[in-house]
Amino acid sequence: MQPVGAPEARRGATTAAKAKAGTSTDAADLDIQVEIGEQFEECLELKWTTTETCREFFLEMVLDRGASGKPSNDKDLKPAKDATVKRVNMGRDTSGSIQNMPEGRSFLVRVVGKLQVGKEVYSPWTRAITLSPKTRDKDLGNLDPMNMPRMNCNNCPCACYVPFRWGLNSPGRLRCRRCGCHHTEHQMVEVGEILKAREVKAKSSMGRDVTPLPQEALDWDERECSMWFCSGGAVHPRQIRTKSRSKPKMEEVKGRVSIVTPTTESRHKFHEQLYRCFDAQTWPDKELVIVETYTSSPSEFFAQKAQMDPRVVYVKFQRSIGDDFSIGLKRNVGTHLASGEVIASFDDDDLYAPSYLDTMVNALQDRRALAVKLSNWYVYHIDTDTWSFCDPIAWGLTKGLDETSDKVKSWAYGYGFSYVYRRQCGLDLWYGNINLGEDFNWMMQLQLRRGERSVHLVPDDFGMCLHVQHGGNTSNSIPVREVPDSEAMDLDIMELNQWMHASGPAGRALARAIGRSKTSGSKQVACHLPHAEYLIENPPKATVNDLLKALEDQLRIPCDAYKVYRVPPPVAFGAQKKIYPEERRGQIAADVLGISFLAKLPGAEENLQPHTKSGQQWCKLTKAAQQSLRGTDRLGPRVDDVWVLPPEQAAAAGLSTGEETWEEEDKVACAAAEEESKKSFITRVTCQSSTVKKFFTTKQSFGVYLPKGATVSQLRWVLGRHLPAEARVLCQRQGRDIQVMQETDVVPEEITVSDFRGPRSFYMRFTDEQCAIVLRFMRSFFKNPENQKRLDEFEASAKGSGHDYRAQLVQLLAHEVYPRIYQKLHVPVMDDLDGPKLMLEAMSNVSSSNLQVVELWLEVELLMRNQASAQSAIQAVQFFRNQANKSQGITKVIEQPSYEHIRDAVQIMRQVGPSISGAIVQAWMDKDTSTECSTESKAEPDPRDAEGGALATKKSIGLAETVGGDGAIPVDVLKVVLERELEGHLGDFGQNSADEILQTYMQPDADGVVGFLQFWKGMEEILRARGTMRTYALTPAQKEAIAGFRFLRTCLLDMAARQISQGRSSFSVRELRYFMDRTIELTGLEGQDFWRQRATQLPEDPEMLVTGEEVASALSASSVAGDSRTFD
Repeated sequence: MQPVGAPEARRGATTAAKAKAGTSTDAADLDIQVEIGEQFEECLELKWTTTETCREFFLEMVLDRGASGKPSNDKDLKPAKDATVKRVNMGRDTSGSIQNMPEGRSFLVRVVGKLQVGKEVYSPWTRAITLSPKTRDKDLGNLDPMNMPRMNCNNCPCACYVPFRWGLNSPGRLRCRRCGCHHTEHQMVEVGEILKAREVKAKSSMGRDVTPLPQEALDWDERECSMWFCSGGAVHPRQIRTKSRSKPKMEEVKGRVSIVTPTTESRHKFHEQLYRCFDAQTWPDKELVIVETYTSSPSEFFAQKAQMDPRVVYVKFQRSIGDDFSIGLKRNVGTHLASGEVIASFDDDDLYAPSYLDTMVNALQDRRALAVKLSNWYVYHIDTDTWSFCDPIAWGLTKGLDETSDKVKSWAYGYGFSYVYRRQCGLDLWYGNINLGEDFNWMMQLQLRRGERSVHLVPDDFGMCLHVQHGGNTSNSIPVREVPDSEAMDLDIMELNQWMHASGPAGRALARAIGRSKTSGSKQVACHLPHAEYLIENPPKATVNDLLKALEDQLRIPCDAYKVYRVPPPVAFGAQKKIYPEERRGQIAADVLGISFLAKLPGAEENLQPHTKSGQQWCKLTKAAQQSLRGTDRLGPRVDDVWVLPPEQAAAAGLSTGEETWEEEDKVACAAAEEESKKSFITRVTCQSSTVKKFFTTKQSFGVYLPKGATVSQLRWVLGRHLPAEARVLCQRQGRDIQVMQETDVVPEEITVSDFRGPRSFYMRFTDEQCAIVLRFMRSFFKNPENQKRLDEFEASAKGSGHDYRAQLVQLLAHEVYPRIYQKLHVPVMDDLDGPKLMLEAMSNVSSSNLQVVELWLEVELLMRNQASAQSAIQAVQFFRNQANKSQGITKVIEQPSYEHIRDAVQIMRQVGPSISGAIVQAWMDKDTSTECSTESKAEPDPRDAEGGALATKKSIGLAETVGGDGAIPVDVLKVVLERELEGHLGDFGQNSADEILQTYMQPDADGVVGFLQFWKGMEEILRARGTMRTYALTPAQKEAIAGFRFLRTCLLDMAARQISQGRSSFSVRELRYFMDRTIELTGLEGQDFWRQRATQLPEDPEMLVTGEEVASALSASSVAGDSRTFD
């Protein structure tokens, strides 16, 4: 059944006009009878009759402000005088429906007819009412008369089918209660086929029959279906939240920590101990989620506690013997029930000091990690009443196994009793349906998908967690050393005495500290300063700040900025000005870490040699212990001496605080990233899928990173081709039903889309400001000399293959660069394999951003040695510069330099200046403007120039045809570069300004231009004056070849001094050959071979002329092409 006049009504609605209420001119009463049809929520249906023929009809309507108690046929009905009347052209139809009406409102309507003579006639005003959503039959859902769910309408913007309660004698009730369209016009969901496909998929992966899904499972995500299948239908993911919580729809609470513990009937004796550990935690907002399976009787203790303490969420499942839930499934159920932002895994038989959650959650937040766990821990053995200490990484090193060994990883990253992670990770990545190793497998998958840096290991030097071995554990720790009672009594875990019963499972372990006061573990620490030594009283939980405050009281000078070390730094201390040798410092570091005894084990000496991987990792551990401590750090139980330096002495010695990371080198970028993260949010998008094909080819839900206040139009821009133009964006506003959003509507935190074609779980596209932040972080990473060495290794292993080099570069970006950038911007880090694709799409508008961003882009691509992308960046830079010239009235188009040309200059200067590349990139890019200046300064071409001479010379020296340009740089550009690079160091040159340095070292010509040869020479002299000239990495043969370059450069500069402009000096081949002969005499054997080969490639015509700029280009090309190893 088609709604009466529906198509015409929709067409007419687009021609609506507005007029003031009242009588129309030349209007007359006519016997037009209006009948109100079926009532709907957003639709008015009417039909009318008339005794005369009308040319066309109009429908007028206005909100009814009057009393609703009057009968609808009351002839006195009329709108208010100031009311706005909406008029809809209905054509010649005598029936129609008007859609998109406000729901639950009363209207006054009338029909106006226009006669053939132009006169208007009208019907009386009639009252019409739209239905309210509050009166729906809630139990009907969105099911049609055939009990099939229906979604959005094909004819109108209706977002979801709303049924009437119908019967055999009410055929009109087959239409949508909201929009009035027939139920067949709404898309039908293939529920049975979708659920069946899910069951087949689960059966295939699990290798057994599965319990059929209920009808409501259509709305479940894959994780919820997995819990149903793995539990044999015992875990209904929606009902379990309703039964276990007073507020089943509670969303994740920011700042809350959910402690999740799986347990069984056989472990009831540990339940009170577990609750007391939970209650003792000093973290303010916390909850305890218990998932128990039992055979005969559930836990009475937690059943009572769940009634008394609202922080306890307790769910239980009765299972038959041999059909228990796996530990992995219980952990997934606990994550599902948790409402905290962070999940902490507690084992019911282990002990956790009151400060445990504070320490672990702060480490998670400080490191911006996705998960943290203990790297070492204390162990208590109930059967022998003894203590031990376990450090898997250190133990593995002594066996020749570094931290990348599978065996060491299984120890270091297994043992889920100390897992603390973000709940979203637990929702995105599920524990395996197994009993042993589910924790280690989960952690490995997290690192594989989110990057190794996503998991941070936290050392436990203070005993904040105690792993208890009682014979019933699912896994055993490998002890490293025995712990004496004197050490055990001072561990943080002993603070639990005031919460625990002495008769409980842990009573024996804690009994040693009963009666000890909070200060009974205090000890004196020797503070070594460069000039003296002081003894400071150090309470058990005192921090470095506390120690410095006590030192300040003795010295009577401010000490809050002093640096404190547990290992003596390489600085003179005491009256004897003692400097500890490197070997002794390493031994002290091992003592501080409690692993020095490992070096004496059989085979350890051989395994810890510096050339072995385990030896290098051992050095890494001891080096970390040699860094200065933060103010909030504690000294550790094995520290009796500390070394303290004033900040200026630490800086003078080049000592690092150990807190800096590569991305924090750019403080501006860090601050900007933090600010941008506050301006952005992530909207969760759910996809409507009506068919099996759509259901399994698209993500059921995904996230989109948007700026706050983003509109639907911006959302479509971010999603691009993945969201078709015809797709609808829907949202459910508070107190209202689901609605179709307009393009200008602001996107809320949760939306639904009617169609989606994307495969990923996350989408984003950066603004220009965010692109600049990302590029600055990348520049900080690749400016690091250590990372440049890694690129050298990539190039060497690629053996000239650009594809192999880029593959290695992508891996480096995916594992080390992008994850940290995502964390800085507070973007949830996605799968590492998708990381490069995600970043590529997010940065897709960088080429069309602005000049500042594309110049930064070029610098990063050059630092990465990414030739293809650098060439694109060069084109973008030139485009924006030409645009800037046009806006200033300059019509000359700047020629585009090549990637090779720019890289040549950077390669040369990288060998002599450790931090010069960024400045050179900028200067060399700006050289095109100087080319224009020097070219325009010529009144006419030099008559001595021979056509093709310069090009022939370039080819003879090995320079490709695409490499051109004079290499001349305007003095104002150099000034900007030098002011930035030499900031704070002008006094080193005995000069007062960058202008004086320019005149002294660069010697610009009368046109304000510095040729590349002079620039090269000047930069070398500046680097020598600063003491940063690098020649130690060059072999004697390379030094001889460079000496030849410098000699030839000096000869050419001396000849060019007579010219008017450095930008247009020229030489004959005869002159070049003469100077090259002198160069051959000057250099050694390898240098002679190099220059003889170049001399044979000169053109035969001795009178052929080349310009000085072409010689500069040839020299730069010779240094990096052919025998380019000279400068590599």
